[in-house]
Amino acid sequence: MKTKYNMLKLFKRKVWYHFYLPAELYHYIKVINDKTLKQFFYDKRLLFRGIRCEKISNKLFYVSVSFNSRTEKETFEIEIAKYNELFPPWVVFPDIFYGAPRWNQGIQEDYCIRNWLPYWGSLDFNQKEEYLLKYDCPKEWIGWFKQNNILE
Repeated sequence: MKTKYNMLKLFKRKVWYHFYLPAELYHYIKVINDKTLKQFFYDKRLLFRGIRCEKISNKLFYVSVSFNSRTEKETFEIEIAKYNELFPPWVVFPDIFYGAPRWNQGIQEDYCIRNWLPYWGSLDFNQKEEYLLKYDCPKEWIGWFKQNNILE
């Protein structure tokens, strides 16, 4: 009977959640890989089926987590929302700026436009100033921010 149950598990639909590893977790976990992420989330007592982690660039990791149910996924989303700071584009894609950001394709577009810009927009003016100092924002980026009214 147990074998039948195990075989049926193969056909059970997985629920997925994908995200870029927040800066807080990058600094907390130190060595980023599937094993260390699994351990971190197990320690938080989160239920999930599996984790895959892909290194995209310097300090940028794309994480895919599978779950057995939507409830497990929703619980996970609540926990991961506590860690929302993302690394800026000039850190994860240091060669992306040539007069203006070149983030109109692939991973750069997905990370910068769909993830980082909404995070940036959620910060107030003082938080933005602190963020720029924390991540040593290059002068060309600051100029671009000012020119496009993105510092406000």
